[in-house]
Formats: sequence, C-alpha cells, structure tokens
Amino acid sequence: MYNDFKNDFISDLSTMNLKLSRDQMSKILAVLDGTANKYDFLNRNIVNRTVLANGVPQSVYDYIQCKKVEGLTKETLYTYKITLELFFKAVQKPPEYIEAQDIMNYLRDYQSTHNVSNRTLDKYRQHICCYFVFIHDYGYIQRNPSRQVKKIKYETKPMPVLTEYEMELVRGAAISRRDKAVVEFLLSTACRAGELCGVRLQDINWDTDEVLLFGKGSKFGYSFITPRCKYILKQYLEYRDEIPESEDSKYLFISERYPYKQLTVRGVEDIISRIMSRIEDIHKHISPHRFRASSSTLAFENGMALEDIQIWLRHESVKTTQIYVKNNISHVHGQHSRFVH
Repeated sequence: MYNDFKNDFISDLSTMNLKLSRDQMSKILAVLDGTANKYDFLNRNIVNRTVLANGVPQSVYDYIQCKKVEGLTKETLYTYKITLELFFKAVQKPPEYIEAQDIMNYLRDYQSTHNVSNRTLDKYRQHICCYFVFIHDYGYIQRNPSRQVKKIKYETKPMPVLTEYEMELVRGAAISRRDKAVVEFLLSTACRAGELCGVRLQDINWDTDEVLLFGKGSKFGYSFITPRCKYILKQYLEYRDEIPESEDSKYLFISERYPYKQLTVRGVEDIISRIMSRIEDIHKHISPHRFRASSSTLAFENGMALEDIQIWLRHESVKTTQIYVKNNISHVHGQHSRFVH
C-alpha cells in the first residue's frame, strides 16, 4: 500500500516541473520514508503511530477515548491510563516493537518493586493485553504480542460477608437517620456505593417499591426496597424536610452539614467505617461493596435462583454472580443432608 502511495507521489511531483536534482529528490524521499514510518497504511486507513514527548504512544489515548465512548467509569479509565503510561515509560519502546517477553519482564519487575499480589498483577496484565488487542484490531500494529502472555494464577480467597446476625449488629450501630437509611438501602437493593450516591428522589417508585439505579458501564437498572427499607427511608425523608433546600436536594442521600452536598462514594465508605468501628463482635473488613455480596448470598441461601440474583445485581454474566454468591460450608451441608441419604 505504501509503495503505491510513494510511486504516485513521485509521479505527481514530476509533473510539477520543479527541476529537482537527484540529491534533492533523494532527500525528499528520505523525509517521506521517515514520516511514513509513523503510520500504518492498511485498507486505505492511516493510523497514527506517533510517540508523544512523555514516551507514551498516541494510540494509548486513542484507546482510552474508545473505552470512554463504551461507557467505562472515570475511575476505570484513569486506572487504564496510568497502567499503560507506566508500562511504556518503563519499556521505552513503541508498540510495534514490543515483544511478549517485554510485557512479562515488566510485570515481573513491577511486582518485585511494588510488592503487589498476583491478583493485582493479573489485573494490570489484563489492562495491557486489552490495549494490544485494540491496537491490533484497529491496524496500529501487525502482530499482537500479548497473545503469548498467559493469565497469572492467584488464590481466590472467600469474600467476607455478613451473616444475618451481623446485619442486625450493623443496623443497631447506625446512629443517625441518614446512616440507618444508607445501611438499609445497601442491604435491600444490593447496589454499588456509586449507584447509591446517584439515586434521586424521583428515582424511587413508592407504589411499586422499585428504584432506578444508574451505575457501572453507564447503564440503568432497577432494584427493590423492602418494607423495612421503605419505612426507614420515610423516616429519613421526614428529617430531610427540616433541612434547607440546596442544589443537591434532588438526591436521596446528602451530607448532614451545610452546604448539604450530594453524598460521595468516599462519604459512604466513611459512614460504613464509623459504623463498623462501633461493633466489637465483627472481626472482618466490611466495605460498602460487601453489603452487595452479603445480601445476594443471603438471598441465595434462602432459595432465590442464581439467574434471578444475576438480574437483581445487573450482571451481564452469571459467572460474575457466582463470584458474589459463594456457597458457604453450612449451606452445602444443609443441601447435602436434604438430598443425599
């Protein structure tokens, strides 16, 4: 493709009667070849191979933009960006010269330097490999080196979840009406912390007990509030009526102090952290996301079908749901006693 372009360029240049010497023509063609090295001429599409001043190829930012269009969160996009920038600054090679060994050496050195777990390292491997799949599919490179980089094995530890008794302890340790409402909303809807923060008053249908959530992947979905959750939310909203209106009053959960801003993910984490610090009988780390796993696990143990839990949690794959819903040994023992004689 490039040779055809080059021949056409020489032909067009010759029609201009510029009377170029052989030395001048050689210099022009050398500049043309040097510039063309930055591009890939495939199917008449010109792909930018520029490496920026910071040592990171432009294709990294093209990839990030593509992922942004797909609806990935700002936090995820930032993680991808940092991972790829660190990678290219370390290997100091443009993508078309990267070998599988370069990727594996980088991951090995990163783990040695930063002392990260195999689980974390495999996440970075996925980020790097997904980028190379993208630039290969879009014609930035002819060969995908990441195909030879194998998944990093790691031990999957059981996700700590709350028992029914521990859920009651958490409910009892929440003091303010808002904090009680946050706890109950997390347990009832099994929503993510970011989804909780984004719920507006108009998103709750009090007649059907449904709540509209906007979350991961910029997707909408529905969850449900229990009678207990509905009662506690009503109590919280009575308290909200006493708070002056603000530009964030449209949100269900706001801060308890002026200027009464929309609750943030960090704010939810702080609420749960304060509640857990008041409970002496729970000796495991419980984050807001553990409420999601706890509610889904309890629902499964009480007989809810895995496929229904998948829809409730808004998972695209039932495999993801299975990560959340882990059969504990007591549940397996109960099922064994029921079916095996």
